[in-house]
Amino acid sequence: MFMGTDGSLIVGSEYANSAAWWKYTPSATGSYTSGGTWTQLANSPNSRLYFSCGVLPDGRIPMFGGEYLNFSAVWTNKCDIYNPATNTWQTLTPPTGWANIGDGTCAVTADGRFYFANAYDTRTQFFNPATNTFTAGPTALNSTNEEGWTQLWDDTLIGPDARTSSPFRSERYNPNTNTWNWDGNVPVRIYTAASLEPGAGVTMPNGAVFHTGGPGTNAVYTPSGVPNVIGTWTAAPSFPLISGVQQGAEDAMCTTMPNGKVLCTANRASSFTGPTHLYEYDYRTNSLVQIADPEAISNPCYTVHTCLLPTGQVAVSYSTNHILIYTPTTTGINDAWRPYSIVTPSSAAPGDDILVFGEQINGLTQGSTYGDEGLYNSNFPVISLKNNTTGTVYYCRTHDHSTMSIGPNHLRQYTKCLIPASVPTGTYSLTLSANGLAQKTPNTIVINNTSSMISGNCTLQDFTNRSEEPGMWHTFELVNASSGAVVETQTLHTTETGGYQYYTDKVGTFYLRSKTFHFLSNITTSFTLGTKTRVTRNFQLLNGDVDEDNAVTIFDYTTLSDYFDRSEVDGGWYTYGANGWRPVDADLDGDGSVTIFDYTILSANFDKFGV
Repeated sequence: MFMGTDGSLIVGSEYANSAAWWKYTPSATGSYTSGGTWTQLANSPNSRLYFSCGVLPDGRIPMFGGEYLNFSAVWTNKCDIYNPATNTWQTLTPPTGWANIGDGTCAVTADGRFYFANAYDTRTQFFNPATNTFTAGPTALNSTNEEGWTQLWDDTLIGPDARTSSPFRSERYNPNTNTWNWDGNVPVRIYTAASLEPGAGVTMPNGAVFHTGGPGTNAVYTPSGVPNVIGTWTAAPSFPLISGVQQGAEDAMCTTMPNGKVLCTANRASSFTGPTHLYEYDYRTNSLVQIADPEAISNPCYTVHTCLLPTGQVAVSYSTNHILIYTPTTTGINDAWRPYSIVTPSSAAPGDDILVFGEQINGLTQGSTYGDEGLYNSNFPVISLKNNTTGTVYYCRTHDHSTMSIGPNHLRQYTKCLIPASVPTGTYSLTLSANGLAQKTPNTIVINNTSSMISGNCTLQDFTNRSEEPGMWHTFELVNASSGAVVETQTLHTTETGGYQYYTDKVGTFYLRSKTFHFLSNITTSFTLGTKTRVTRNFQLLNGDVDEDNAVTIFDYTTLSDYFDRSEVDGGWYTYGANGWRPVDADLDGDGSVTIFDYTILSANFDKFGV
């Protein structure tokens, strides 16, 4: 069961040994509890159970391996990937030399790749969705079979190791070094002694990880905040005894809800035997409380799946023909956890693929995980449009998010948002949510068939264009081609490659001029705008205007010299000085420091002026 990037719920029939898949689309009011519709999707090429899976930045869903194929325990290496945008499946050739994948541990990494392990040994593999290719990953320190990986705010992955005896160790993947390293010791057993089955681990709004255990003992991991410095594991409250029988989480789900609590499941410990009961863990009180069962769930918890919805509710399935919807309390929600600073165009047309920028748009957690192999993540933006006149809600398909990082420290992010072609014209409230938490105040956007759009790439010469730099902001001016007069000005975000979208209702022949900090302004070739015109214009800005006067002169050398050998760790890096310029303006190549390389860039463009 997966959360689609278009707000739909994608559900398989694997427990019926079926290749059938279905999609649930919420109602016209955005409800998942009534009025929605089920649509049968294309059948999967294989009927598998317990496999590596997740939701990629482009919205596709890889389903690699499988412990069972057609109910036969074969630990298959078959690799299929589903594309919700086209309702099609693609079968991929497995990684070279991998005869098995089975129920391999998996994660979607911060850079958008799908990372998974071989259930038989210590090998790992990356799937790159941009190229549809596999690349060998680093060897794990121990067999990862039955081990779960949880994404942290620093983009590392943490997993308790099933094959270490007391002290129970954990290992951590560092993407900066592309290595696995031993991390802290877990004070309690997370895995059952016989089957080595864990529960699940999920990041919480405080950045720590709550991890349930098969024997009934649970733990909390507190990261160091530094990828190469080990964190700390502490014991959490255990699952209770019910009628004298210890409860535990063998291959079980965990979901971090918008109120900060973790919804988790457990059955009779170390037995794979139902019934299953639901619990909530609250990190603020370090308490684990059983909640009322939605209905009698006689199945063991390994058949129970959960998925976080954009409404903040949790979809629950357990090998039946219906989905349960759990609505948690809103008490405890912190507005600081929400996506914020959302920037959208003021207008767009049905069928447009718009850029939406913001901060914390992936949320603070990956959402839902299942034991070792299943990742039912929702750490991506889901966008809805509500018609301000009729109240009708339309979900848009987001895709190609700039990052899959979670946490509060990743600053500006963006996603592409496809406005459905069926959306009627009118004024809408656009709401972005991540992991069930919506932005506090919706954006207003007008959907019409009149506005024109100029788009393309405005690249910055000799600049890394890092997402944290203020250079993501550009001033764009629409210039009348005949008179040279500026008729409209917009300040827009650009992507890390300079991608921009400029919407306007102006009609006529124009140029587009752009300017950003320490770059000379430049102008495009002319174009004519009518009704709903779409124009592509690419241009480059020259570097070296340290003092922001739109010319590279001796005064830029003087200003750069004043800040030579300064770096972003020094105070005042982003603070405006008395003359309006800052030390960061002298960092021409965007590497975080002012060095001889910045002089080289300035010299190459000396005596040049903005257009």
